Amino acid sequence: MKNKNKLHILYLHQHFAHPSGSSGGRSYEFSKILLEKGHKITMVTGIYDRGGLSDYSDKLISRHIIDGIDVNIINIKYNHVMTNYHRIISFLKYIVVSLFVIIKIKNVDVVFATSTPLTITIPGMLASCLYRCPFIFEVRDLWPEIPIKLQILKNPIVILAAKLLELISYSKSTKIIALSPGIKDGILSHTIIDSRDVSIVMNSSDVELFRVDRNVGKLYRTTLGIKSERPLLVYAGAVGRVNGIDYLVRIAEEMLNINKNFAFAIVGDGIEKEKVIRLAKEKYLLNENVFIYDPVPRDKLAPLLSSASLLSSFVIPNKVMENNSANKFFDAFAAGKPVVINYGGWQAELLRKTDAGLQIHSNDPKKAAISINEFINSSEKMKKSEVASKKLGDEVFNRLLLADDMEKVFYQALKEYF
Repeated sequence: MKNKNKLHILYLHQHFAHPSGSSGGRSYEFSKILLEKGHKITMVTGIYDRGGLSDYSDKLISRHIIDGIDVNIINIKYNHVMTNYHRIISFLKYIVVSLFVIIKIKNVDVVFATSTPLTITIPGMLASCLYRCPFIFEVRDLWPEIPIKLQILKNPIVILAAKLLELISYSKSTKIIALSPGIKDGILSHTIIDSRDVSIVMNSSDVELFRVDRNVGKLYRTTLGIKSERPLLVYAGAVGRVNGIDYLVRIAEEMLNINKNFAFAIVGDGIEKEKVIRLAKEKYLLNENVFIYDPVPRDKLAPLLSSASLLSSFVIPNKVMENNSANKFFDAFAAGKPVVINYGGWQAELLRKTDAGLQIHSNDPKKAAISINEFINSSEKMKKSEVASKKLGDEVFNRLLLADDMEKVFYQALKEYF
């Protein structure tokens, strides 16, 4: 075994995002903490439209030191409005070009690949063979299970190939990191690998970034054009097919009959955004009690989160989505805000146990609106929820604590590989 305290980690993430982008910052934030611990990070990424790296895309392959991270950027575009065909092409291009980047990197100790897409494991496994070092696979979503059950993937040949790649990826991983208990259970149900080889390192709360004074949020309300005395539920994230944000508009329609003062803010982008805007207009809700804004860079997101009475995370009503580990959920704890979700699973169970938020009905907007209004009008529930949310952000999901857990997985993989 190599006796190394400090590691050179080859980090493969096609959708890596800098805080100047509007996407989740897990890879960036963990990389920064690992750098502070003395490790070296070499990132290989593409150009994700929400990643904040578009200005670096002058050549097919370019290398930049970004906040201490050695970032190799492949000028291959990806965004949420792409067709499935164009997404697959983007994934395949990344596989091919990333190999030209990987073979030039020296003295790698650990290869760490994070999904999605699942195809990220192909260069990951090849790099592990090239450098004769452990391969760690981080599973953010259960693919291809999700697109199959949502009927996004329908071609039987593509489904078979995806399932085969999933099995190979699990079997060739020295260690696997799952972002939730449900994801771990899903991994173990698809393979015969030892459960001890699958570690849970939850998505995490960036308390240092998102915990700001209440007055910051109050001032930000002027930017939103929403009066400070109005109760406000904020959804900040992707507006895609799996998010089902049209349901939030339907809740807002019902809320007008219950509490005309209540407001909803949708902040984000995605393939369903125009559909959501049209629905809000048809219901005469747009700029009445539904306000829709463009995405906010992650490093500018704290005032928005602070402006909310409630933060939220939404997905379409499908059991397969209950294993997810949404950034929005953990950002609420970082900001110390109650969080509203419309799905079951481990996150709903956590809210029931801790009182850090509210699970609403998944397909009855009237019941959902009544629940939200009752919750926000109870000062006792709101205060209790805020305290619980802050505690989860500080003591359970704090990014600094979870980075230690991730580091332990790296060391254990290195120990077992040799």
